[in-house]
Amino acid sequence: MRAFRLLGHLPALLKPDAQKALMLSFGNGIATGSLDSHGIPHIDAVDLSAEQFAAAELYWQENYNVLRSARLHTHVEDGRNFLLQTPHIYDIITTDATHPVNTSSWALFTLEFYESVAARLAPDGVFLQWLPFHNLREQDYKRILRTFQQVFPHATLWYTGGSHTLVLATPEPLTVDTVRNTFSTAATNQILVDDLGPPATWLSYLAMDAAALRVYAEDGPLTTDNDAFFLPYDDDNLRIMQTMQAAVQR
Repeated sequence: MRAFRLLGHLPALLKPDAQKALMLSFGNGIATGSLDSHGIPHIDAVDLSAEQFAAAELYWQENYNVLRSARLHTHVEDGRNFLLQTPHIYDIITTDATHPVNTSSWALFTLEFYESVAARLAPDGVFLQWLPFHNLREQDYKRILRTFQQVFPHATLWYTGGSHTLVLATPEPLTVDTVRNTFSTAATNQILVDDLGPPATWLSYLAMDAAALRVYAEDGPLTTDNDAFFLPYDDDNLRIMQTMQAAVQR
């Protein structure tokens, strides 16, 4: 669950003056609830399934009862269509749990999708995407990372354990000092401590900076709407996990 908590908290910590945020794929609302805990005045949550919002009511304790927040605006809509139609520019955009192999969500990992995110993101805004590596070939995992960096060259990779990573886009290169200072100012926030663990561990979630991520992703083809074929494959899961564990220990 920590990855989903970080999915909501990290962009809000890096963009404390955010006025508008967009969550694509609501899931059970845990990431959105974490995001809402920072008091952002306007949050749009988009999910293709109305039943998903209804089911999230069952997780009201885990998601901080976010569906009762006056700041939250829910939309039953396709995420990419919403990006194309909304007039809003967002300070924060995040995508919650969607898997590239899933036939209903692969389109959230293509060059065209990332370009549509960039078009709705404020010049000083941040974008954070959940990217799993279970049931995914390493070559496809790297291909998605390359595609992300094609649009967001300052991307960094975050890892909290398990088979979940987060890819973060910032307008400028993100330094360790910036992250350390950001986290130090939030270390007394009890919600963050409950959600993310001891403050001393938070910096370790940064697995790769932009340069290291570029080396890891290597050169190769990008993922596009016309070429986004991902094969489910579990044998690479352990190798990627070992890579992430080694990265956070450096």
